Amino acid sequence: MNGTCSCNAYFTGVKCDQCVHGRYGSSCSMVCSNGCVGAICNKLDGSCTCNTNFSESKCDQCAPGRYGVSCELACSQGCDGISCNKMDGKCSCAALFTGPQCNQCVLGRYGSSCAMMCSNGCVGGLCNQINGTCSCLEHFSGIKCYQCVHGRYGASCELMCSEGCDGQTCNRFDGTCKCIANFDGSICDQCVPGWYGLSCHKQCSDGCIAGTCNKIGGSCKCLVNYYGDNCDHCVTGMYGIFCEKTCRVNCLTCNETDGMCLSCSSKQKFGFTCDFECSKHCINQSCSITGDCNMGCATNFYSKKCDILCPETCADVGTGSRCSQENGVCKNGIKERTAFETGTLENKSVETAGIVGGAAAIVIAGLILAGVLVYIRTRRNQRLQSSEYETTQVRSNEATDFHVYAGLNER
Repeated sequence: MNGTCSCNAYFTGVKCDQCVHGRYGSSCSMVCSNGCVGAICNKLDGSCTCNTNFSESKCDQCAPGRYGVSCELACSQGCDGISCNKMDGKCSCAALFTGPQCNQCVLGRYGSSCAMMCSNGCVGGLCNQINGTCSCLEHFSGIKCYQCVHGRYGASCELMCSEGCDGQTCNRFDGTCKCIANFDGSICDQCVPGWYGLSCHKQCSDGCIAGTCNKIGGSCKCLVNYYGDNCDHCVTGMYGIFCEKTCRVNCLTCNETDGMCLSCSSKQKFGFTCDFECSKHCINQSCSITGDCNMGCATNFYSKKCDILCPETCADVGTGSRCSQENGVCKNGIKERTAFETGTLENKSVETAGIVGGAAAIVIAGLILAGVLVYIRTRRNQRLQSSEYETTQVRSNEATDFHVYAGLNER
């Protein structure tokens, strides 16, 4: 009679007027949310104090940006408004993101916010969405393919660093670099004043005004006494390092270095100082700087300088020289001998034979006389030797006789 009783399911208390732990509602049939701290909620409406990552009065919703059975998962940063489905995390994507849960970057982007672009040096424009690493196209290098290979620059590494860059190295974007000798300009693609050529290794001509010339071919505007595209020649009649000297009076043109004549004012002169006369046997007495007749030889003379007479034995020709002006060979063969010339030759042969015979006789007579003289001298020497022997023998016999006579006296 004090109100105590046996409790139905889900109820508790001495009077069965309380819901068991984790239950609420008039019949205690409803379960408190797992978001409630200690799984305890108000018996009447289920309200409670929420665990972390839960929200709403009954703590039956995930806090913004969370999903999962226990709201333990974070919605992707790519979800628009950073909110997603509580069960599977699906959402509408913000810019630069893609995928059902918006957790991937669109092609060509990487990073946690997909804010960074893959390098244009990546093959296909694709890179790792976490760190941006990729495989490089030609002319690119580095783990993210942001650098150009050595000696290249430009947005697509399509340009070559200037040959004038020290170490062939330049800024990857604008090509600026430190210049080596003879080069100038921000990208070292110009020669310093006074030099030209692809490697700026050639000096502009002394004849260039202000000593400057075109970088490619060296062309320039000329000082006085110079001419040519590169102003590297002296005008006619001048020579010397600075084309300041006048050629000799006899020269028509002269060597630009030493002033020696290349051609003479007079066609009848030759030599490097034009002070020798051409051979009088040159036609019009005209010759080259070396003295060679340049218009041919007078009749019956040959050689380059027309100073040799054709052989007298050459047969005459109708007109012109009887021999070649180049080598002296008879044009019409050797002329035939006359009877007089033949007889003269025979007489000369007889006289020659007589002279030879006489000379031979004289030589033989000389040899005989020399033999006789040798014989006489030999005989004389033999007689002298015989006389000396006989005298020696007489003296020897006299000495012997003296000793014999002395012996007889002793007795």
